[in-house]
Amino acid sequence: MLLLINNAVTPVNPNDISFVPKIRKALRSCDIPFYEVKKIREIPADISSKISGILISGSQMRLSKPIDFESISHILHYLAKYDRVPVLGLCFGCQILHMLHGGKLEDQIERSCEDYRVELSPHSLFKDVRILKESDTFHQFTVCFHDLPVGFPKCSSIAKFHHRGKVLPCAFEYSTNRFGMMIHPEIHVETYVVFSNFYKICEI
Repeated sequence: MLLLINNAVTPVNPNDISFVPKIRKALRSCDIPFYEVKKIREIPADISSKISGILISGSQMRLSKPIDFESISHILHYLAKYDRVPVLGLCFGCQILHMLHGGKLEDQIERSCEDYRVELSPHSLFKDVRILKESDTFHQFTVCFHDLPVGFPKCSSIAKFHHRGKVLPCAFEYSTNRFGMMIHPEIHVETYVVFSNFYKICEI
């Protein structure tokens, strides 16, 4: 069972959206059991014993801007409580993991969440990812790069995207069981397989 940490906040800007409902839909479509939390709470023992992985959602918050510690305390709590299970951080979750592992964030002037050509490494998270719109080398993902992780002394890049003539890393492996992505596999049905692959890693 995955522990889904929901970091969505009430949007101030009506154009801000939460991808959490899409994550729920993707997990249910893949028959992946999950338990969702949004703050520090006592998880029932029968559920807690089944937690085999953590999925950290995105958020309208930006770590390159000042935020209250309370806004991320629940994430740190669960990372400490289940410190031996695999973790996948999406967007804001990736930013959290990146900074915890010695990386930095680059605040982009342009804030965007759009489809881009993404070049994937031969990593277990991307096994069987197939999108007919792209070639065998490049796959279409929604990439969020308002705060882009840069400088990764303690991790390796496992995916990159092409934007305005630049090739930028957008997915990272921080250890054998901690991963972060600025790409959103929950957007396209064809990329739901990333969640299935992560769950297989958790169940091993």
